[in-house]
Amino acid sequence: RPLVFLGTFSYSLYLIHVPILDLVFVLTARAQRAAAIMPAAIFVIGPAVAVICAYAFHLLFERPFMNTKPNKGPSR
Repeated sequence: RPLVFLGTFSYSLYLIHVPILDLVFVLTARAQRAAAIMPAAIFVIGPAVAVICAYAFHLLFERPFMNTKPNKGPSR
């Protein structure tokens, strides 16, 4: 079920994950103890923030334009 949920907004995740991970990397690299927190930030915090931001992006920009009603075909 978690992977199916992730699949519902996978395109938004595809679009938004690189800028989010890059931002996490830049903010972590500026920290004084970057070597100590870099692995946790890159492999735990970054992906979690990317998934949250992608879901928000999906709700705000992608979902309003999705056709959720079933297509009944041409009328006669």
